[in-house]
Amino acid sequence: MTGGPGGLWGVEERIDAARSVSIQMETGPGGTKALFSGGMRTVDGAFTGYLSPLPAPAARVAATLEAWGHALGGLLAARGYAGPFGLDAMVTPDGEVFAGERNVRRTATTTPRAMVARLAARSGAGDPAWATGKVRPRPRTPSPRPSSGCTANGSPTTPYAARGSSCTPDRHPTA
Repeated sequence: MTGGPGGLWGVEERIDAARSVSIQMETGPGGTKALFSGGMRTVDGAFTGYLSPLPAPAARVAATLEAWGHALGGLLAARGYAGPFGLDAMVTPDGEVFAGERNVRRTATTTPRAMVARLAARSGAGDPAWATGKVRPRPRTPSPRPSSGCTANGSPTTPYAARGSSCTPDRHPTA
């Protein structure tokens, strides 16, 4: 931390994050419990949605987030807080997990998760996977134009063109 006329500023080390993840929890007099975890969808660093739960290969990350959440939940409850909170983290390409921020409030994913849970309970679906947002499509590479059945010099290239049709100057077969 450094100080100055504008107050205290925290400077954080830049982390090369491969994934952004989070866990949403709730704490109170009865203890702390995990509600759900997931991954933040991003395109070029911009948030585009959320996918829950974390996939099975990320079980270690989910366990780390939950352990950190229980520690924070105990600290919050000891100070009289009861309610929802979330922890955001970053995962490096080699799998190291770094806490990013804590949000002692309902987060943007809380309402969609509540809606999914309510609908799943009514249908008997259990605890389904769910997602929010829309991943922007990647730029498409133009696909080659379908063959007209004629080569550039006007010769037929398909059995249809060879069976009595001819190629016109604009290279479209005619019957």
